[in-house]
Amino acid sequence: MASFCRLVLAISRRGNGLQGTTLRDHLNTYDIWCMYHKNLCIRHLQLPSALQFDFDSVTLDRAVPKFHLNAHGVGHTDGEGIERDWASVNGAARSTKEMGEGLRHDTLNDIWGDMNYRKFIAMGSLLPKKLQNAIIQCEKHNEQHEIFCGAIPDTNKVEWTTMINEWENDKSKPDPYVIETIFQSQAAIRLELVAAEHASLGINEMELMQPSPSAFISSGLDIEEAQRGLSFEVHKLKSLSTDTQKANVEHYARAAYLKLQGSGAWEQHLCELKQDDIHPMVDHEEEPDKTARQNHRLGPHENEEMHSALRVEWAKSLAWKHQWAEEVAILQEEMHQVVAYSKWRATWWEEQVNAHVGLALDLQEGLRAYAVCQSSIYQGCATLFQKQWAIPDAHAADQPPETPDWVDLNPRSADDESSANDEHYL
Repeated sequence: MASFCRLVLAISRRGNGLQGTTLRDHLNTYDIWCMYHKNLCIRHLQLPSALQFDFDSVTLDRAVPKFHLNAHGVGHTDGEGIERDWASVNGAARSTKEMGEGLRHDTLNDIWGDMNYRKFIAMGSLLPKKLQNAIIQCEKHNEQHEIFCGAIPDTNKVEWTTMINEWENDKSKPDPYVIETIFQSQAAIRLELVAAEHASLGINEMELMQPSPSAFISSGLDIEEAQRGLSFEVHKLKSLSTDTQKANVEHYARAAYLKLQGSGAWEQHLCELKQDDIHPMVDHEEEPDKTARQNHRLGPHENEEMHSALRVEWAKSLAWKHQWAEEVAILQEEMHQVVAYSKWRATWWEEQVNAHVGLALDLQEGLRAYAVCQSSIYQGCATLFQKQWAIPDAHAADQPPETPDWVDLNPRSADDESSANDEHYL
């Protein structure tokens, strides 16, 4: 309930703050947001008028951080930054638990302020690295998607694109990222095989005494399952086992071989299996024509399962391409906003120089000196970031020679940013 109360206050303040601005779409990330978002518009009307705001003017979307952010059109946004800082704040628990409420509040504010400032300074090196990686990944997924499209008929691409657009506008439509085929369970398949045998052969005691084809297939499936389980257990065995474990393995292996093979000369000497002794039943190197790989193309002869599987993979490939394109655009806008915020903050501190009147002379001088210092710091950050980000990919030695036409690697100049634009970014 406490988390819900905090969400009510946060939503109301944010919603009221966004009204009258050009920002319409807003994404909220919190662990319980998806649950809290249900019937939010109806429940919001039950709150006091001071906490209500117009949902028609602002679109609120929600996501669980690092869980399904990629499905919300926000590129590869992390969303977990606030959670990671708790590890550092926990170290202050021993001292803050002895404080009063006011002192504890001020102490935690100082800790969070320091973390936010260090995170803000780190943007200078973090954002260019993320942009460099995003551009490389964008090029990579563009190329992979083009290769994929070359094996898909145009009619299928048009059909699947329409299906994706319809699903994005209306989630009740068929999901293009899910295979509609319903697979049968192993028990259901066994039942069908037994029923088919009974229908074709009839039931009598003599036939039931012999292993039926369905029983043979079922036994084969059980053996395969046992083999997979044995293989898993073998991989779990540590490479540096104790002598007792090694002796137990040899004991179990000998017992299994004795049960399967019976007594024989192998008991006198069991040769070590070497890599050269392993040969396939068919030597594919002698038949290059039969083993040559060919590009698979989707044709009219493909069954429904193959058609659905290729649609899902093609839709995923398109989604990955769009996600990295979004990431490039978002990172560039974030770089613009960081510079704009630095200049806005510097101007705000300049306004605080003469904001305090009627105070003691020494206190007023101290406040003015602090405001001038803070303004200088933020103005210096804006200048430093602009120099660092003039060409963000300058340090990318492995960057592809060509980048998409829509990628603008040069951030906006300081002269082009007016104070009105600064307020818009914030």
